[in-house]
Amino acid sequence: MSLTDSVVINLPRPKEGRQTIRDSKVPHLLLVVGPRSRTFYMHATARGRSYRVNLGRAPVLSVDDARRAAVDALRDVWAGVDPRISRTAAVPTLREALQAYLGRGTMRPASVRDCRGTLERHAAPWLDRVATSVDPAGLAAAYKGLSTRSPATAAKLLRHLGAVLRHAAAACPAIDPEVVTRARALAGGAVAVAPRDRLIPDALQGAWFAALQGEAEPVRRLLCALALTGCRREELRDLPAAAWSPAADSFTIGQTKTGRPHTLPVTPALVWALGDSLPEVSESTLRGAYERIGRAIGQEWSPHDLRRGFASIAARLGVDELQIKRLLNHAATGVTQRHYVRLGADDVRGALERVQAHLLGLWGVTA
Repeated sequence: MSLTDSVVINLPRPKEGRQTIRDSKVPHLLLVVGPRSRTFYMHATARGRSYRVNLGRAPVLSVDDARRAAVDALRDVWAGVDPRISRTAAVPTLREALQAYLGRGTMRPASVRDCRGTLERHAAPWLDRVATSVDPAGLAAAYKGLSTRSPATAAKLLRHLGAVLRHAAAACPAIDPEVVTRARALAGGAVAVAPRDRLIPDALQGAWFAALQGEAEPVRRLLCALALTGCRREELRDLPAAAWSPAADSFTIGQTKTGRPHTLPVTPALVWALGDSLPEVSESTLRGAYERIGRAIGQEWSPHDLRRGFASIAARLGVDELQIKRLLNHAATGVTQRHYVRLGADDVRGALERVQAHLLGLWGVTA
């Protein structure tokens, strides 16, 4: 068919498999429509050899641009030059591709840090080389090695790297957007990541708090606040300074994992933990504290264990399920909960103070 931008955008996606459409104006231009993408290719045969070149994805690449790119690739073929090699000059380094991906401005600050940190730590061999240097076999080996130590981190590496390469491939056809898919296949498939079912039991809360006293003051304040609110680490750590006032009735976390602003009451226990201002703590400082405190109490732990412990204590104290969901900023289920029940900060103040009083008692603290 004669391809146009509107035709390409409105083509129905196949539920399974792929559909290939040849352009009637430039017959060597193909559009491959899959369940999640629409990709332009140049396909030609010359001197007994077949060439198939990934030109880029729609709508990042328009039909007119795809036609021009297909003609340029055809000229290379007729000149005896492999177009897949001639097109590599403009390939960005993986670091440049990462910067372009993060520079879209669509990710939360915590997600940006997580993506950047994961690739800088675990994709370092490729960072300052062209993105096409990420080879499936090498990536599969790195993934398998990392998965023996931390399956969750290994899965995160492939997820972030795949997103960066797919984004880069939309603008640079020389990059294979399926490198991660091939690497995962070579590694024998994804490594199963068992969900953590861990918390700091009441019997260890006193030891945990005692070990915490050996850490720097900003670390103590942040971790106490996490335990007392059940908030996610990055949500509370990244809270703007202006969002917190000990004299206010409540405070609001604007950037959350769910995308919904989360408002909690200001309580005496929270004022005791945070004081007049929010602490500034780097991720590397926190990781060191986790390890030292873990050795002191004889148990590995993470900030999410504090969130799980907060919810468990609330349930044991008889806090209503709707209030627990509201305190954790979890989505409500059921028609009544989703569309009719609205709980504000004051509605959960009593439940929050009960959980905090229980924790303070375990720590031997009077706020």
